[in-house]
Amino acid sequence: MLPDAFYTPFDIISPSFLAYLQFFTKLGLTNTIGTIPGILAPIITGLIVQFTGRWELVFYLAAGISAVGEVVWLLFATGEQVFE
Repeated sequence: MLPDAFYTPFDIISPSFLAYLQFFTKLGLTNTIGTIPGILAPIITGLIVQFTGRWELVFYLAAGISAVGEVVWLLFATGEQVFE
């Protein structure tokens, strides 16, 4: 959910400008950071459901995170070529 909201092709474009070893270091780092929401989401979901006994707050939280990602994308996305 969260990685999809904030995903850009930066992960694919940027390593092509880096040296061979830097590419794999950056790839490993971004994959590690991208895994954190997948670990935290079930824990947070379980805590919310355990304390409230309802699923609505979980879906509101997911919708809010998605909306924030969409707003950030709309503010900063451009159709202009960035790299030549």
